[in-house]
Amino acid sequence: MSDTEPRSAAAAAPKKRGILREKAFLTLKDAILTGSLHRGEHLSEARLIREFGIGRTPLREALNRLEREGLVVSQPNSGCSVANLDVDAVCDLLVPIAAARWPISMWTRCATCWWCAKG
Repeated sequence: MSDTEPRSAAAAAPKKRGILREKAFLTLKDAILTGSLHRGEHLSEARLIREFGIGRTPLREALNRLEREGLVVSQPNSGCSVANLDVDAVCDLLVPIAAARWPISMWTRCATCWWCAKG
């Protein structure tokens, strides 16, 4: 066995779980920040699993992380919903994303923010 070959499938499993967890988190965060998932919308696990093609465990871990970041609110015995963020909070989250994805000439802080326009 060479040093470049994986030693076992079990050794690769934690890395794969980490990738799935991160994919679920980024997918849901993007859906919230782009408006695909609306403020106050109930987040049905079954629908999210089906719609985004992610497993239950990575989904739950992503929802917990999104709750810690303030994008999702968890209600006991009711599940999760998208947080009712104010305009400034969303813009503070969107600016670094916009800066990373598009040239500065294509965006401004709030002048053309879809979230601000929705009120």
